[in-house]
Amino acid sequence: LRNTEKIATVPDYAACPLVEDSCLRAEDPQLEIKPAELSLVWSAAHDNDPAELWLRERMVEYMSAPVPLGPSFGLCRMGGA
Repeated sequence: LRNTEKIATVPDYAACPLVEDSCLRAEDPQLEIKPAELSLVWSAAHDNDPAELWLRERMVEYMSAPVPLGPSFGLCRMGGA
């Protein structure tokens, strides 16, 4: 994204490391960004497959875990300054 006119919308926990490690900057969005809803879909033929069941359980566990909030964009905008 550096040296382009492109933008990216990323969570604060991902934005701060990008700002700290490069010449990128982070700004609060100018519009409300609503949380996305995630769904899992699979073939009924694999409902009882142990490997697929394990994978689905891990995905639900991982995606259901609360995300630790990082510092505000103001704190990471200038590399933590």
